[in-house]
Amino acid sequence: MILLSRNDNKIRKGNRLPGPVIYSKQFDENTFLAVTSAEPGKINPSNEVCLLLSKDIKKWECVEKFKKDIYPMSLFQFGNINFADGFQSYKKFYLSFQSIKFYDGMVGECRILN
Repeated sequence: MILLSRNDNKIRKGNRLPGPVIYSKQFDENTFLAVTSAEPGKINPSNEVCLLLSKDIKKWECVEKFKKDIYPMSLFQFGNINFADGFQSYKKFYLSFQSIKFYDGMVGECRILN
């Protein structure tokens, strides 16, 4: 993860994440979600998509893992999860699944349990 300080425009390396992050969502001052993508490549050999939770955007915890479906990434989509737009809370938010085993093409209402 790369961190940019808006105060002094300095860039520094943060903790390593389990894959590339394309989508993220902020629910309040202290609750953030992000998802890794299952993509081909040497840097990212995993076929899992992780739903990540953070309270400070520095330390991230994988709260759930989803497997990429069986279809090849070179011919079909990478495994990914998208967040719905608009106001939501960590107690009720929506995810849509793409190329995820058992959930492909579905939308789910979700919540983070304390």
